[in-house]
Amino acid sequence: MMVSKENPYVCVSGPSTKEEVVELISLFRFYGMNKESEPMASLGFQCSKKVLTFGHSEGNKRMPHINRLPELLREAQGSVFSVLHYYTPDTTGVFSDIARVLEMNDIYSRGLLNGLQLNGLYPSPNGPAQVQKIKKAYPEMKIILQVKPNSASGMAADQAASNLVSNYYENIDYIILDASGGMGKMMDVKAASEAFAALCANGFDKGITFAGGLNGENVYKTMLFINQAIGTNQFSIDVEGGIRVKVGEGNNNDVLVMKSAALYLRGAAEAYMRM
Repeated sequence: MMVSKENPYVCVSGPSTKEEVVELISLFRFYGMNKESEPMASLGFQCSKKVLTFGHSEGNKRMPHINRLPELLREAQGSVFSVLHYYTPDTTGVFSDIARVLEMNDIYSRGLLNGLQLNGLYPSPNGPAQVQKIKKAYPEMKIILQVKPNSASGMAADQAASNLVSNYYENIDYIILDASGGMGKMMDVKAASEAFAALCANGFDKGITFAGGLNGENVYKTMLFINQAIGTNQFSIDVEGGIRVKVGEGNNNDVLVMKSAALYLRGAAEAYMRM
């Protein structure tokens, strides 16, 4: 059984208003989770190169305007493990982008943000150097590296895990096995569990997160399946699209449904109590 060096968390990704942050924190508290609990309560705030460039992503209701991010982080401070989920297709400039966010309104120096989830960076050859620069400049920041179970580019799972651990171990704190990327695609528990086992076999003893297709209806059973498959309750989960409903055309033109978030948090809390 793996004993993780990092506290597991239950994350809700995609709040974009102060009202959503306040209500989600209240729901976390109702189900016994906060920044200091095990698992930790976590909120994932979405950001991208497009948002950094233009201030917002038109029609995307999961990403707050960049100028509102400090306000949301202040509201969440002390109550949850706050994580910035960042994506850019330009993997050569990730450090510069992250530095721009963290220096805005002294976000890093004031401790407003606890973690960075780097989406789309792996398996780019630029990834290790970019992550190393981030960790060196911002050592208190927890780094979460997004890995898609099918991103081994044809390599055997064990070899891919060995390379990943060798290149990233010193500078990351969590790996998120994310088959969906917020699009609602259900994870393959068997494939994700095999990836988990391969990472552990290669010496990765930090946090591992499972994501993909979770919602209030399936989170309880899925967590028990994962627990049975990997033999430990030391894992995190993350939800995004599964607790939202579309309101128009286009990607991410959807809204957070608090009733669905409550069902997800209840299921997660009950699963952790049983495992």
